[in-house]
Amino acid sequence: MDKALKDTLGFLIAGLGLLIFGIWARQLATGAFGTVLLLIGLYNLWNRRHQG
Repeated sequence: MDKALKDTLGFLIAGLGLLIFGIWARQLATGAFGTVLLLIGLYNLWNRRHQG
């Protein structure tokens, strides 16, 4: 597994985890940061699929 894919999966996992924790703990900033990380991961995944 190459570094770009590891980074993408890391963003997706961290973003999803922070989003779920932010919703559970009712922490808006944590949920928003998780959403941003999730969107970065999805963007990287989208670019990876459509460039190759």
